[in-house]
Amino acid sequence: MGVIDSRVVNIDELKLEHFSAVGGKFESDAVRIGPLVGAKDLGYSYDVVQPGKTSCPFHSHRGEEEMFLILEGEGELRFGRRTTHLRNETGNPTLRLRSFQVGSGRIHHR
Repeated sequence: MGVIDSRVVNIDELKLEHFSAVGGKFESDAVRIGPLVGAKDLGYSYDVVQPGKTSCPFHSHRGEEEMFLILEGEGELRFGRRTTHLRNETGNPTLRLRSFQVGSGRIHHR
């Protein structure tokens, strides 16, 4: 196995861990991908959030950037006081991306 092969992950082969907090208010099945591909500063995760659930509470990052890519379905992204609807109705990875710079201090996520 070469260096490139050891840095490749296939979504269908990931082992997701169930996360639940605050009596199920925040819930998802997820895995942190960054460490699997050798990333040091990229906060890269794969999360499956069921309809009607919220992945995590409002938060901000000081040490990593964050980006969202909707592979299937739809959701809401809260950023400060704004809410943006993100969706992928086709089932194909449509690039509707939003990134957050390190230390922006802006609270986000849903």
